[in-house]
Amino acid sequence: ENRPETYVTLKEAAKYLRVSYRTVYRWLSQGRLRFFRAGAGSTRIPLSELDKFIAENTNETKKEE
Repeated sequence: ENRPETYVTLKEAAKYLRVSYRTVYRWLSQGRLRFFRAGAGSTRIPLSELDKFIAENTNETKKEE
């Protein structure tokens, strides 16, 4: 799709990922999530980055029967 990117705050990202604010902050510090600064003290994360992070960090292996 050719839609504009949506950006979220750390608080919104934490809610989206169902983790704490500190966990999102730690992942940013570790370089596990891509983000940008939108001014003094304002950090934004692309929503597509969160979806990518979920896909890469979710174990979806199926049990072999």
